[in-house]
Amino acid sequence: MAIITYEVGAGQTYTTFMAAYNALSMTSGNSYVLNIHAGTYPITTELTKSPVGNADRLTIQSDSGNYADVELTHSSTLAYGGILHGWIWKNVSIIATVAIYMQSVYATSEHLIEGCLLKTREFRFGGVPTFTVRNSIIVGTASFSYPIRISSNATSKTVHFYNNTIYTTGNVANLSAAGTTHEFHNNIFYSTQASNTILIAAPSSATPKFNNNLFYAPNAPSIELKYTGTTYTTLATWEAASSNIVDNVEGDPLFTDAGAEDFTIGTGSSAIDVGLDLSGSGVTEDLLGVARPVNTIFDIGAYEFDAPIEQGGNPLLCWQLTGKYLGSNRLFQLNGAGSYPKQIRIPSTVDKASLSLIDDSIEISKDNYKII
Repeated sequence: MAIITYEVGAGQTYTTFMAAYNALSMTSGNSYVLNIHAGTYPITTELTKSPVGNADRLTIQSDSGNYADVELTHSSTLAYGGILHGWIWKNVSIIATVAIYMQSVYATSEHLIEGCLLKTREFRFGGVPTFTVRNSIIVGTASFSYPIRISSNATSKTVHFYNNTIYTTGNVANLSAAGTTHEFHNNIFYSTQASNTILIAAPSSATPKFNNNLFYAPNAPSIELKYTGTTYTTLATWEAASSNIVDNVEGDPLFTDAGAEDFTIGTGSSAIDVGLDLSGSGVTEDLLGVARPVNTIFDIGAYEFDAPIEQGGNPLLCWQLTGKYLGSNRLFQLNGAGSYPKQIRIPSTVDKASLSLIDDSIEISKDNYKII
């Protein structure tokens, strides 16, 4: 199979997303990549182009691997539908004023969203035989809507919603057609709403699986968790209603700065070391490329808790990584002397050239450290 790449951005073959998309001419046996360099790119039409062969894919990705570098925007509803085979959205921001609507009616389609930021009133998906969302952030922008909604034609489909962080000012998830093949594991569901808050709405026909999620609505006087048409007002009674609901928790994830959309978690977070091992389901890293789990147990949400790494010896080299995609400034420490006695692995999403030395009194040389 050939992989054909379209470079998008200033100084590239295509300067706009729409120019690259309109130029796509897909044939069977080929997969295609829109490799997008840093910038903001309006999308002005419904996306309906499709890979041709069963194993063919169209990948839309940021060149840097950093979702904050690439913003794909729509002034109303960003939609794609009628797709024959799979699309992959990887490490991009998708921002729509009204909704993000991902829909396919074909039995062979398979879709993945990974390492992305989705920011809209409502992210709706359905009709896709296999739809996976993992290691992503969903920010709901309207209190009157649900940032997650499953369409009515998705009942018999497979949905995997793994290790995501959902943050909203209103109700959280309306699973109007969720079936037993729909799994929601290791997600943070967070609402700032100051009135009764519906965290999960699953009607009588909906029986999805919820394992090891974290729920938090600190301002709500009451909450609702609905399952098979029954409303529960506590996590304990909701879990007791079905064997499909297991090991979920309530508590503060201790986001670093939610107002600045920094959803990394801090020391003492209720999301640390309480997740389900999803390594067999394709979840092997977090949003920053940090290997999961940092300890022996998965954390909940898009980020692993990644405390400063210290290794014994002197002198001490301290490097600071900065940038919105890292959340807070994370400190990585490396000690040692000699020929590469110690190593520190920086997430693959980080441009190592952007690292800055905190203590520049220490000579940088290949003889006392190695950054990989």
